[in-house]
Order: sequence, then C-alpha cells, then structure tokens
Amino acid sequence: MGYRDVFSVLQEYVSGERCFRYVEGIHSTDRWFNFRMFEKTAGFCAEQMEKAGLSEVELLPLRADGRTPYGDWVIPKAWDARKGVLKIVSPSVEDPILADYEKIPQSLVMYSAPTPAGGISAEVIIVDDPKNVEPESVKGKIIFTSALKPQALVDLALKGGAVGIVSDFFPMYEGIRDSRQDVYDAVRWENAFKAPVNDSCLFAFSLSPRKGDYLRELVKKCEQSGEKLVLSAEVQTEFYDGVCYTVSGLIPGCDPSGEEVFIYGHLYEPGANDNASGCATILEIATALNKAINDGRLPRPRRGIRFAMGWECGGSMGYVHAHPDRVEKTVAAMVCDMVGASEKDRADYHLWHNTLSNWSYTDTLILALEREYRRFSGDNGYKTVIDRFSIATDNILSDPIFGMPTAAILMYPALSYHSSYDTMDLVDPKVLRRSAMIAGTYLYTIADFRPDDIRWLLSEIKKHASEEIEKRSAVSEAQGCLISALFRSGCLSLKDLTDDEDVKREIDAVAGELPLKPLPAEYSLEGDDIKEKGGDLVPVRIVKGTLNFSQLTREQMAESKWHPSWNDALNTPLFWADGKRTMREIAVMSAVELGKTDIKAYFDETMEYFRFLEKHGFIKFI
Repeated sequence: MGYRDVFSVLQEYVSGERCFRYVEGIHSTDRWFNFRMFEKTAGFCAEQMEKAGLSEVELLPLRADGRTPYGDWVIPKAWDARKGVLKIVSPSVEDPILADYEKIPQSLVMYSAPTPAGGISAEVIIVDDPKNVEPESVKGKIIFTSALKPQALVDLALKGGAVGIVSDFFPMYEGIRDSRQDVYDAVRWENAFKAPVNDSCLFAFSLSPRKGDYLRELVKKCEQSGEKLVLSAEVQTEFYDGVCYTVSGLIPGCDPSGEEVFIYGHLYEPGANDNASGCATILEIATALNKAINDGRLPRPRRGIRFAMGWECGGSMGYVHAHPDRVEKTVAAMVCDMVGASEKDRADYHLWHNTLSNWSYTDTLILALEREYRRFSGDNGYKTVIDRFSIATDNILSDPIFGMPTAAILMYPALSYHSSYDTMDLVDPKVLRRSAMIAGTYLYTIADFRPDDIRWLLSEIKKHASEEIEKRSAVSEAQGCLISALFRSGCLSLKDLTDDEDVKREIDAVAGELPLKPLPAEYSLEGDDIKEKGGDLVPVRIVKGTLNFSQLTREQMAESKWHPSWNDALNTPLFWADGKRTMREIAVMSAVELGKTDIKAYFDETMEYFRFLEKHGFIKFI
C-alpha cells in the first residue's frame, strides 16, 4: 500500500476536532505547571491510549529528584505551587496586584522557593546588566529586570543577598514578535530557574511587558519623590522527590522480528501549542491508525509503531535508557513539538533534518511526504521551512548512538511561544489534522515499506541528493563531498528494510549513481604531530545521548570552559564518535559539518575537549 493509499484511508479516520479535544485534555492540567497536575496529565494520556486500543500501555516512572541522570539528563526535583502573589505595598496604588499564579500560572516562575508564611516585603532595585552592579546593592531587595531571564540574575541575587527576582523579559523573533507591543499583555514562562534543584530561598515572578513598563515608571516616580517602591511577595510552593511519567503504547506489527517505528512528544509545559498539540497529535495518529488497521482498511504493518510522550529530553532519555531492547529494534523515529498553531500565531511549518552523522532516507521521506500531502489535499496555505539539525527538543533522539534516525516537525518560533498567550484559541484543528496526516503516513510507510514504496523513495532520494549536494557545495567543496557520501550511505540503509532482492539491487544501483569524491587535501590531518597529540585514538562513548554535565560538581564545572547543554558545536563531534572512528576522523567530519576552516586548530580544540570528557567518565579511549 503506497503513501497515496495511506493518505486516502487516513483522511477518513483522522479528526482535527478529536485531536483538538485531546489538546484540551492535556492543556487543562499541564497549564498549572506543577508536578501534581503533571501526574493527572500522564493519567489522561494513558487513558486515551487504552481507549484507542493500544497494546503495552505503560506509565514509566522516572525520578524527579534533581539528581538521577538518564544519560546526562536530569529531571528537576518535583515542585508544586499553591499560591504566588506579587503586589505593590508602597506607594499606594489603585491596582496593586502585579502577578497572581491562580489567574495566570505562568506568572510564578517554575521552581520558585516558598516565602516565609505571610510573605515577604522588600524594596525594588532595577538591574539590567548585572556586571555593572555591586552585589551589596541588592541585599534584601527584589531585583527587577527587562533585559534578562530570571535565571540570569540568580548568581548576583545569591552573592548579594537579594530575596527574589522579577522579570518582564521577552525575546523577539523577526516577523513574528517584532516588538514588545506584540506580546504586551502576555506573561513569559520559565522552567529553568534554579533547576534541577533550587537550594536557595529565591523566588521569581514573570510580568507582562505592560505590567513591567508600569512598574518601571513607578520606580522612576518614587526616585523623583524620594519614596521607596516596596513589593510584597507571597509564595507557597513545595519541593520533594517525586516521579514524572513517560507514557507509551504500541500498535503491534506482524513481523516476529519485533522491529518498531517510534514517535515522541513532550508533555508537562503550560502551552496549548507547546506542546499539548504535539502530544495530542500523537494520540490522534494512534487512534486513527489503530482503528483503520482493526477495520481492515490498512493492513497490519510489518513493524510495530510505538507512541510515547513525557518530559522534554529527560523523558525521552529516560525511555531509551529504560528500554534498550526496544531501541535496538527501532528503525526510525519522529518528534512532534508544537504542531497545531493557527495562522494568528504566525508560525511556519518547520521540518528538521537529522544530524549529518545520522543522515538517512528519513531526511528525504519527511520532505517528500509533506510535499505530496499538499498535492493530495490541496492544502497550500502555509509556509514550510527546511531546517538543518540543531538541538532544539527531543530531536536529540537523532544521536546515532541510538540507531534510529529521527525527523522532527515543529512550528517554532511562534507569537505565543513560551508565554501565557499559548492558549486553546491559537490552536487550529485543521493544522492538527495536517500534522497527524503527514506524521501518521510517515510512521506507517516506514512500518510497512513495500517494494513500490522504496522504488518511489529512491527516485526522491536521487532528486533530493542532487539539490542538497548543489546547495552544500555552494557553501564549501568539503560539505558537498560529505553530503554526497551521506546520501549514499543513507540510501544503502534502505536495504535493511526489505527482503526483496530485486529492490536491494535497485538500491545498490541508485547509491552507485551518487557521486563519491574525497574531501579536499586540507582536510587530511596527516602528520606525526597529529598522531602524537592522539589523532589515532578511538573514543568510545560511555554516557549515551547529548551532554549537559549534569553530574559534575561545581568545582568540576568551574574547571570546564565547555558548556554542552543545548550546544550543537560541542555535541557534534560526539555524534561522529561511533567507537570506530579515530579522533582525526572525528575532527575532520565535525569541522566539515560545522563549517570550521582551520582544521588543525579545530583538531586541537576537539582533542582538549575529549580529554576533559575522558577525565570525567563520559568517554574512554581505545
């Protein structure tokens, strides 16, 4: 059954309205932004999987204690909030309330520590550049900033003895958020304040730009009149060692090999689009596919399709570390993050590639299916952007160490991104349906590759390779050479998905047509000096997945000049470290991918970094 047939069947089974209701169910609890409600979200998602008839529905408990690593990802210590109110005490004003968790949960920054019973009052001090502030000046005060996220002022607050932080900071995105006026009444939410453990007494609040401008003007008036601007903060929160669930379920395949295709989305954030929409879309795909299969409209696929959702990155890493047997049998994956934005949210449709070290047929498949769905449906009223790999969400599953090439769909950035504007009225059932149709067809096609599917994909790979080689070659000759070789290996990987010998020969033929040229001479890294520095050493990764240095002590972090969290440049050489490549080979591949031109200098930097990783147990050399 080809992709057009899958489109035809799924259009009868995929419901944007039902998917919208899934979004509502997830958002109704996640919007409160605390672990007590997250547990209810997990229960709702597991219940929907059961209702959809999935097998092996699992609530995988992961420790939310701020200590336990899953790979190098740690889920913060569980946190619940009951109250968070920030108000003006002096001078007297008509409306003293600046923030109230019960009305806008995002206004209390996640992981805020509790205040003493009854709250705490303190004078306000404006700090927009902590480098120009003496720590003693913030002692006993509440810091207010428009220039920075609250977490950027934690060090100053702790060193100087401030009691809390208030921020109305908002990042801008050209053409989407061009000024604060675009989000003037929105409250930005933060989930990285003093995480994974808040061992201080600091709290933080987020204000809308309107409230922030009001507060700043009030500070000026008080300075002119000689008054003090005093705020009162009352925060009732609790920290504890809790659990956070990764929820999963399966549509079984019919092949006894037990191979699977995997899709993941993250829960536990307060947005309707980010990311209730992604997880709701996964539930909708599961519901529609399983019903179509049970109704006999779609044949049971050869491979199983596993649906999962949980904490962003920490939850997906918890899953792959808990189920290495499943991961070993997973041939490909997809991530859905923010896939339901309406036109009002100003978000384009972004398709994210794999990291180059894991380039695959999936990089062509997702692009081809999105284009073919436009033709099939006539749905052309949106813009698609093709993105190179960047660590942005659970697309960290693209790390080759897991062996499952991962495409991702994201509608980022958006007007409502990480703000209280991200509500149900900016979610569009039609966009949800589009996402479910494309992602569902991607999953089913891989789960049940037939000879004609592969032949069609081979023709797409040839076209895609030609376009991409030309594009990359325009950047550098080295990038053109590398991407050509990667298309060849990605094409050949299709042989693992078919038993048809004729198709395998066709795959070999197409792969053989792709140009294969050596990298330019300047990328050779030959010489005794390279060998003496460790160029022939082979690193073996001990910690699986992208790195955050979550297990290093403060003293160890102090000696590190590297910060790999969400850092493409520092994780790219790790992705190329497959336990077979030497350090010189890894440095060359990474340099080409990252666009480095001083190859020997980059080799020295990479060697120094890997020595640090060896010292702290992230890798070993053989």
